[in-house]
Amino acid sequence: SNPIRDPLWGHIYLDQAMLELLHSAPLQQLNRIRQLGPTYLIYPGATHTRLNHSLGVLHVARRMIRSLLSHPDMPKVSLEGVKAFLCAALLHDTGHFPYTHSLKELPLDEHEQLTGKIIVDQPVAGILKEKLGIDPAMAAAIVDLNLDDQGIQEIAFFRRILSSPLDPDKLDYLNRDAYFCGVPYGIQDTDFVLSQILPNPAPGPFFGPGLLEGGISALENLLFSKYLMYRAVYWHRSVRIATGMIKKALYLGLANGSLQASELYGLDDD
Repeated sequence: SNPIRDPLWGHIYLDQAMLELLHSAPLQQLNRIRQLGPTYLIYPGATHTRLNHSLGVLHVARRMIRSLLSHPDMPKVSLEGVKAFLCAALLHDTGHFPYTHSLKELPLDEHEQLTGKIIVDQPVAGILKEKLGIDPAMAAAIVDLNLDDQGIQEIAFFRRILSSPLDPDKLDYLNRDAYFCGVPYGIQDTDFVLSQILPNPAPGPFFGPGLLEGGISALENLLFSKYLMYRAVYWHRSVRIATGMIKKALYLGLANGSLQASELYGLDDD
């Protein structure tokens, strides 16, 4: 395995096939997109990238699936499914273009849809198929809920791990954003959270990962941390002013026809 040094989690290990995925153009594109857009204007340390975050999500997702797989109630999943889930965790943000979350009101595709298309296209699809033995459509369906799950039950389970109130995405970005902004509000006790997650194999509304009663405080902490991070960082008035100026420029460009929505996809911050 190849260790990638991460300031938040220490070493994140990738085998050769995952390293090829990391070096692919769609993932390297994320190295040129800041996780928090113009927030660095107020918090100068907030220059971390979406690639930085994506590696962290892979790291937490790997720890989470290991914990779930060791539980006797874990539903039967395939090796291909687990690998598809981990690749989906690494690739989940590849559809992001700059300021994606700030532009939800504009007539633009959701980043999950764009991610799904990137996963089933070259070069990502070729690496998944030839190097990792994964059906790209399976990894894409774990990220993009609009895609057909092909009737495969484990896809529904993996979807609920990757996107839930206590998912690897939130456990990374809250910790990471707090770390790089230099604020204490987003810090999560990740080891404790992972010790409190268990699988619920029963089909129905609660199918997927669950939480032991002792872990309820961890969920409460995450929800309150999100509130504090929005208040202090994400919705800081100067961040919102800078974002508002960008949105207005893009809106006017789209409205007068000097800019097409599709031209925004695939851009980096510069």
